[in-house]
Amino acid sequence: MWYIIHRPTSSYAKKIARSLSIMKIEENDRRTINDPMPFIINYGLSKSRLEALTPRWRIIFPDLRYNPMVINCNIPKSKYWAVNQVTVDHPISKRKLGADENPSDYIIKKFHSMGGRGIRRATTRERMADHYYQKFINRGPYEIRVHAYNWIDQSEWPVQKRVGPEDQIAWNWRQGGRFINVQAPGRYNIFKQARSMSKQVLKDLELDFGAIDFVVDTEGKIYFIEINTAPGWCRINEERSINAFKKLTDGVRTNG
Repeated sequence: MWYIIHRPTSSYAKKIARSLSIMKIEENDRRTINDPMPFIINYGLSKSRLEALTPRWRIIFPDLRYNPMVINCNIPKSKYWAVNQVTVDHPISKRKLGADENPSDYIIKKFHSMGGRGIRRATTRERMADHYYQKFINRGPYEIRVHAYNWIDQSEWPVQKRVGPEDQIAWNWRQGGRFINVQAPGRYNIFKQARSMSKQVLKDLELDFGAIDFVVDTEGKIYFIEINTAPGWCRINEERSINAFKKLTDGVRTNG
């Protein structure tokens, strides 16, 4: 039996559960479930919060033979940690700037954020408690998002372009950004490269799935900027995302 545990604010995890008849488990769940070998999809719950549930697994699942198999059990500690953990190209990211560095060459990002909130131009150099500096990339006409799933071949991973106003640092929805599905991404080297880099990102971070974002500079070079482990979907991509999880729960796995 498949179960899903998720960040409470994730409406998309609820759609997965509803669409695929997956049972939801709450962090404070006090039910008894008679399943000796549960499979659990962790949709955006931090690693520390997931680990806090470990002693409770055998209370929820009294017939448990082993610890549950958790899909996406190693969710990164923070976006700053993740971007410095990967082996693919990414913008320089650091906690503070040197005296010889120009703050205007950097943007400030939160360790934990949703929808691009809190991103702004840097004006200082000092270390901040819950923010970090990231080198500003002279962005081209679009960014790239790859929806990556380890259990299906990467040639099937949906790819999207994200576009938005030139005067905005982050192209989230509130700032006028929008996603456009890429048709036949396998025909284009830049999207094939983004898929290949996404596969490496999953490997580096020991994750099973995620929406992986890249910025493309004016010369066409791709940089990894972050991974979303509780990704939202727009309507044009929702069906394909649901189908990807259906392949997981149906037991379809490849080495992609």
